[in-house]
Formats: sequence, C-alpha cells, structure tokens
Amino acid sequence: MVLDAFMSSLSRVVLTMVQDKVSVLLGVPGELDKLSRTIGDVRYVLSDAERKQSESYAISRWVMELKDLMYDTDDFLELCQIKADERRDSVASSCCCFGYLVMNPGFACRIGRRIRELNSRMDGIVKKISLLGLVEDRADFRLVQSIVSLKTDPMIVQSDIVGEKIEENCDNLMDLLTKEDGANVKENMVVVAIVGVGGIGKTTLAKRVFNDQRIKDEFHVKIWVCISKEIVERDLLKNIIREVGGHHGDAEERSELLPILEKLISRKKFFLVLDDVWRESEQSCHGLLRDPLMSGAYGSRILVTTRDQTVATRMRAVHSLHVDKLPNEDAWSLLAKQVVLGGEEREIKHLKGIGFEILKKCNGLPLAIKVLGGVLCTKNKTESEWQAVLLNNLWSARKLPDDIHVSLYLGYEDLPAQLKQCFVFCSLYPEDWEFNSDDLANFWRAQGLLQTERASSVCDLGMEYYNELVLRNLLEPNRNFYDPARCKMHDLLRLFARYLARNESFLTTEAMNLSSRASPIKLRHLAIKEKDVVVDLLKKQESLRTLLMIQHATINLGSILDSLSSLRVLVISFSKISSLPNSLCRLLPRWLNVETTLHNLRYLMLANCATWQFIALGRLSNLDILRIKSAHSVTIVGNEFIKGVFPRLEQVGSLPSPSLRENTSAMQ
Repeated sequence: MVLDAFMSSLSRVVLTMVQDKVSVLLGVPGELDKLSRTIGDVRYVLSDAERKQSESYAISRWVMELKDLMYDTDDFLELCQIKADERRDSVASSCCCFGYLVMNPGFACRIGRRIRELNSRMDGIVKKISLLGLVEDRADFRLVQSIVSLKTDPMIVQSDIVGEKIEENCDNLMDLLTKEDGANVKENMVVVAIVGVGGIGKTTLAKRVFNDQRIKDEFHVKIWVCISKEIVERDLLKNIIREVGGHHGDAEERSELLPILEKLISRKKFFLVLDDVWRESEQSCHGLLRDPLMSGAYGSRILVTTRDQTVATRMRAVHSLHVDKLPNEDAWSLLAKQVVLGGEEREIKHLKGIGFEILKKCNGLPLAIKVLGGVLCTKNKTESEWQAVLLNNLWSARKLPDDIHVSLYLGYEDLPAQLKQCFVFCSLYPEDWEFNSDDLANFWRAQGLLQTERASSVCDLGMEYYNELVLRNLLEPNRNFYDPARCKMHDLLRLFARYLARNESFLTTEAMNLSSRASPIKLRHLAIKEKDVVVDLLKKQESLRTLLMIQHATINLGSILDSLSSLRVLVISFSKISSLPNSLCRLLPRWLNVETTLHNLRYLMLANCATWQFIALGRLSNLDILRIKSAHSVTIVGNEFIKGVFPRLEQVGSLPSPSLRENTSAMQ
C-alpha cells in the first residue's frame, strides 16, 4: 500500500458517507465526521513519515500500524457499500443509499460499534505524530503526469544498445559460440559465461546474441531459461522441455522429466541460455542438466549469465566475458535515448554537463541510467529541473537492500502515488514472471488502484499506467517477441519492490513458506508457488485481499475460503484443484453474524487446471471480471452464467467448452 493514494481514495468514500448522514442512522453521530477529519489530517504528515521510516524503527512501526488500520477501514467501508447496494431497491425512500440500516437495527448496532473501534485506533495513531517528530507537508498532492503521448512508439527496442563496446562483446561471443575452434574445445557441449554486477547489462548482451541471425542459422534449437536463487529443479526441467517444444504431461518427478528432456534434445544442436545463475542455484543447473544435455549434437553451446565468476568456473565455462561499466560517452548516449523519447540527442546538448554529473552517481550501470532517464524524461529540459534531480536528498538514502542502487529508489519516489501502488503490486509474482498488460490492469482495477475519474474508461486508464511504467523503465517489454503487451520486471527492480511490500505481501515457494514470514501487521497479498500448502497457516490470513495460486499448488480450497472474507482477487492457475467450493459464495466477515451470498471478489481467474467442475457461483455483485483460460476438461457449468446474474460483470474470458459458450453468449 502507498498510503497517500490509498488514504486519498478512502477519504472520498468517508466523505460520501458523511454527506449521506450515515452516522445518524447508525446511532453514532459525529463518528464518521471524526474519521474523515482525522484521515485528512494524517495525510499531511505522510511524506515526512515515509522519508524517515528507513532511518527510524519507531516511525517505520507507526507507518505499518497506519497501513493496517487503513486496510481494515477500507474493508469496513466496502462492507457498508455492499449491504447498501443489496438493499437499495428494497428501501421505499431512495434519498439515502444507506437508509436500509434503519430497517435492521441489529446490523446497524454492529456497524456502529465497528466505527468506534476504528476511531479509537486512529486516535492512538494521531497521538504518536508529535512524539515521533513528524511534520506536515501541505503541498498539493500530485496527479499522474502521463508521458505516453510524448512517444510515437512505446517499444523502441534498440534503446538498450549503445556504444561500440557492446558490438565488440557481441562479436566476441559469436566467435566463441559459432566457430568450432572459437572455444578451443572439441566437446559436443561447451559453456561460455557473461559475468558482471547486477544491472550492468548482462541480459541485454545475452538477448542481443540470442536474437542474432547467425545463432538462428547455426543451431537447430534455441532455448532461453531464467534462473532464480530459489530454483526448483522440477520447474527448471519443465521450462526447458516446453522451450524445446516438448510436453511433460503429468510428469512431476525428476526421474520422470530427465528422460523426456534427454529424448527431446538427442542429436540436436542446441543453444541454451541460462540467465542470471546464482551461487545458490549453480549446483542444480550444472548437476541436473549436464547428463541429459550431453545427448545433444556436437557443437551445442550453453551461455550463462551470472554476477559471480565462481559460478562460471563451477559450471566449467571455457571462457568468461566480463561486462564493464559503461564509459562516459556511452552512458550519456544511453541516458539521452531515454530522455528525448525518440527525438534527437542535440535537444539536450546544453544539459550534457549536468548530465555527466548525474551519470557519475549511476556508476556506469545501464539499469540505473535507464531508470534515471525515466525520471528526467518527465522533467522540463532546463538546467534548473536537472539540477533538482542532481541535488535530490534521496541520493544519500541508506538502508536499502544489497545490490539496490539508490537511483531505483529515486525513480520510484518520482512516481505519482497511484503509480507507486501499481509498481509495488508487481512484486507479488515470482522472479522473471511474464506479465500481460490486460491482466495487470485488471488486477490494479480489482484492488482499487485506478483513478476512474481521469479516463474515459477504467481499462484505458489501466493501460495508461502500464505504458507509463514501461516508458519509465520500471517494467521491461519482452523484446524477444516485440510484443508491447508482454513485459517482465528486472530482478533488481523486483527485489526493490519486494522490499517496499515486505510487510503486507508474501510469495511462498518450496524454499520459503508462510511459517518463515515475520511481520507485525496482517498479510494482505499472497502468492503461492509451492506444491504443498500448510492449510492451518493459510486459514489464519483472514485479511487477505489477493490470493494467487500459481504453478503446482495443491490445496483444498473449501477448507480456507470461509476465512478469507476480504478477497478482491482470486487466481487459480496450474493448480491441482478440481472444483470450486460452495464457500466461495459465502464470504463476509464473521463478526457480522449474517448470511449472504455477496462478497468483495472482483476478479476471478481459473487457468490451466486439469479438470474443473463449476459450482453455482451465486450473485457475486462485485465481480467485474471472470477469466477462464485453457480449461479443456470442464465437466459441469452452473446455470447462473447468464445475463443479469452478475450485475457488474464486464469481461468473460474464453473457454474451449461448448457448454460455457452457449450459456455466456448473452453476455458477450
């Protein structure tokens, strides 16, 4: 959560309730007015608090407590709106959308008690402001300043390529990879490594080589696989099998997958890129893959990118190319390409002196330069504007994670608050995850991160946010396919975003499950990427707003959904779940003690799961988007998939099933 944007939205909702005199209906006159005023006052110290929290544990704890309270307040207000919408048509007088509360005094009493509890917690937050020395900043809050329209083509695929050095490195690698004597080795499989610090451009160079026509002409098969610290051998084997063009079927064990890979690669001359191999994952890569890959044809090559020369040595690289920092002129050329947005470098020639001073702070790292270019391209091309960036006090920021250059922090802080939230949300996914622009926009929408009043449609605004993050170099378009709708997040940017979201979101893997999470506040966003989930731990996460079950998760949904009344987003993908539980339709907080089929779910995706049996989903009044992908074995489809049952449903994903197509035809 980015407090500024979140509290701004919350303040508008509370103000609407105040205008509707809901406090009077609930028997708690003045309580909502108080909540509205307090939220407004606290917003003015947020900038100071967020700047100081990295230096003060007390302030950091205050920010966490405030986030926790704001989430709880938003859940409460959402519940009020749901109940209002449910009873709107049944109330004789429609002058107040909350008028039905008069008809249900027991419910009104519980709601009123909840408002008092929230105000009491807010009082505790406010009392600590002076003790912590937080000061007000009443400067106008920024709106999103889009730069999308300034660029004629959002995908300038050569913007990373500058200077003669990269061309020289590319040619050297091509000699090593395509000439039999280039590596002075006569084995059928040779390993070559690219070594350099994080953000130096190793992947950019590897992609340049991978897409070179000479590679396409030389090798029968090209394979690109990204490696993470927490590598899962099963997933690595499956990824390579898919890249080769094979199918692993139901095979899950190493002993089953290795023969499949060996057979697929046998007698084929392949080129395999293992991108970003860590010391923690080197043994899995080398020990696991060497035997099956030896079945490939003579002349096969493996290109490894790594930050650690020791990794290259252990993987038996016959040659290591060390990528150096960009020289000054090449660094300036890269920065200029980001700033002039497809124009001419001469447009900023008068700023070259200040530009070189800024580049000194980037230390020749291409990623740092690109992110700073994303900042500078939003500024006026004047000395004063660039001087402000050069003298920004964020350059002295401390306590960032290892390998995180301070320029990434500056690039994040330059974002408008709404875009900060969207950027941080991307960290929930595993390393090297390929995002789809539509999916991202829909996730942001479901979490209430889009300002609908700024665009003709929410979908348009979501795409505007997506393009903004791409143009600021905070998301990377997938240049292997030149598809602007597909992107990834650089591993250093993801590490930074994970750091920002560390207390409220979590990604479980086979190496790190929920039991290892340590945070003083409630978990709000969870992605599960592990085979077996500890149900008891998951059931305790009652405040979850996002649950992503991706890649091989096995779980009994019926045993946990009763506890997850605040879910906005539910994604079930590549998981061994055969049906949706009936409890999906009964999600409301237990403290209300009411029965209803309404809940907060706005986005439901069911994708790539072996078999599905659909239940009657009921009247999901807040469901905006239902996406169903690659559910080839659907056996039963509920009769409620007809127009009018889902009053807010705007999108229905495609499903190769005659039953569902027939029933949803009226909605499309």
